[in-house]
Amino acid sequence: MVEGGNSPDTQQGPPRKNMPAYAGKLTNTEMAQVLTFIRTTWGNNASPVTTRDVTQLRAYIYK
Repeated sequence: MVEGGNSPDTQQGPPRKNMPAYAGKLTNTEMAQVLTFIRTTWGNNASPVTTRDVTQLRAYIYK
């Protein structure tokens, strides 16, 4: 979510899809809330993402 992403190119698969970056649109808390929702909904049973997790990731990416 921080930097966005793209699906891989394939020869016969669906066309490439891009997800925009949300680094400048969401706060660390908002990003953690969205990621936690995705990780714990629709049958997913993952641990929550904290604001600290996102803060540390941004610090690592932008060092």
